[in-house]
Amino acid sequence: MTETKKIEKEKTQKKISFTSAILMVMGSSIGAGIFFKSDQVLEYSHASLILAIFAWVLGFVAVVVMGLSLVEISSVKNDNLSFVGWCKAFNSKTIYKAARNFNSYLCFPLIFFVIPLYVVLSLQDGISGIINKPATFGTGVDWIIWVVISLTITLYFILTSGINTKFGAKQNLFILSIKFIPLVFIVIMGFVLVGMNASGVKSVSLTIKENTDTTLANGFELFQMPKFGAFIGVFLAIAAIFFAYDGFFTTCGIQSDMKEPKKTPLAILLGLVFTTIIYLFIAILFSINGGTILSMQKYSENIMNPRTSQIIFGVLNILIAIGVMGIINGFAMWAPKYYEELMFNGELPLWKKAIKKYRNNYSIIGVAYTLLFSVPFILIFSVVGALGYIETPNTLTDIYKKTSEMNKLYNFSNVMANWMALLTFTFIALPILGGIINRKTQKVLVPKKYSYFLPSAWICCIITFLALTALIVSPFVNLIALAFVEKAKMTSSMIVSRVVTVVILLAFIAVSFLPIPFENKNIIKKYGNEENYQKFVKEYIQKQNIMIKKI
Repeated sequence: MTETKKIEKEKTQKKISFTSAILMVMGSSIGAGIFFKSDQVLEYSHASLILAIFAWVLGFVAVVVMGLSLVEISSVKNDNLSFVGWCKAFNSKTIYKAARNFNSYLCFPLIFFVIPLYVVLSLQDGISGIINKPATFGTGVDWIIWVVISLTITLYFILTSGINTKFGAKQNLFILSIKFIPLVFIVIMGFVLVGMNASGVKSVSLTIKENTDTTLANGFELFQMPKFGAFIGVFLAIAAIFFAYDGFFTTCGIQSDMKEPKKTPLAILLGLVFTTIIYLFIAILFSINGGTILSMQKYSENIMNPRTSQIIFGVLNILIAIGVMGIINGFAMWAPKYYEELMFNGELPLWKKAIKKYRNNYSIIGVAYTLLFSVPFILIFSVVGALGYIETPNTLTDIYKKTSEMNKLYNFSNVMANWMALLTFTFIALPILGGIINRKTQKVLVPKKYSYFLPSAWICCIITFLALTALIVSPFVNLIALAFVEKAKMTSSMIVSRVVTVVILLAFIAVSFLPIPFENKNIIKKYGNEENYQKFVKEYIQKQNIMIKKI
């Protein structure tokens, strides 16, 4: 065997297999949303079991047809940009740059801020259940300790899986094997509770319960209104359901590390189908048992000793915490590859200096960028959430009498999570819409066209954009409605939550779109146009004698 063939064989052995890619899709999706958003879906559905299941099914349909659509869309780009690269191929430069800015400066930092907090939440619930008392350090500033723990989890995955994706794939396999334990347990426990007539079926209604007091003037939100509110609620629920799948596209962000990059779309589709089958069982069983792990635990006390139930569900929550880490692992594998791809396009700050230190074997520079953009964001938003947001006494976040700061932090992260998930899926739907248009214009050369693309793409776009409309319109209506709420019914938490929600939305839009005209103006001033700038970037890289790893 020649030296060249030996090197090529070693490179292939280090790459990710097709099966591992499917498991990565499942590992990056299963873990957080299904456990932490089920009660929210039930709330948006007006406690109607049929409406909640309908919302879940509609969300499932949207994600699966999105996966089908991406088989054609993702075949055009063979890079590590994932949905950002798809926007570049099928949408305008403005949409591409907005997607790039959103993903670079908001999505990744938000993922590494929000998801580790769900790990901490599950750990707190698990420890509290096992020791039968609140999981606190008794310091008065417990939230700082928990934030440090959360940040440590983030740093671990970025510094391991981010540098070596093969090691990340192994970690994903281990975590995936762990996260199936609570999934299987919940399915079995759900059926046992139903079979022994101890479930929460009676606590939910098959139909929508109308309440004449739920008006905007009485301080209720738009989704809580009778009739029309339920319609809005279904699409708000879809935004929460999208979060349950957030991360499936990370596999497209590491195509260069796959043995068969062209099979990436099929891996995504199969991973989504398997995930959906699992989710469907879990969603139904959660919906008839209160929508949360705690609710199911309370119902289980009808068939076993309460203390035994606490311990069992305590262990279950710790396993869930380990499972949620799989989502962090998936994004930690993708983020460095993504930032390095942008670096070679000359689209990151200090890209010239970073390129000089680039090494082909490991994503050290990509990891450095990931840490640079994420760590300050995590620290700032942790302080804002813990000290500046609202506390709600009757939610999942207050089960074990957690500290006020942690309660606020969890509530703040929930708001951020929904916005992050829906806007991510919107930026995935935009190139799919571009793909529909491309069928007529033929501006983008697609390697292979599929007969199911158009129906799948239309269904995906319609559901996604209706959910986006509901999520954008609702906070503005809720904020304007404050002017009509009676003073006696007005609370500080009502004002803060509605104002902050709108501010977050506007901030997300500003970060995504506001820098674009300044960037374009600077490029035109220095290089004349975008094409000249890209030519300059390529020439600069060539002068550095850098071999760029491509598929």
